[in-house]
Amino acid sequence: ALMGLRDLSLHHLGELKLHTAVIVETLSLLISDPDKGVREMLHSFLLTIFRGLKE
Repeated sequence: ALMGLRDLSLHHLGELKLHTAVIVETLSLLISDPDKGVREMLHSFLLTIFRGLKE
């Protein structure tokens, strides 16, 4: 699911910029996920979000 959200955010940077706070707040729940793969994907997604905001 995170990969799909990441792909969507890359194609809709305007929406990402409008809703960054809500997206980050929601994703923050996954920081303590017991699955290492989920945490790694979350890290990748957060990097994508913050890089997208620079553009």
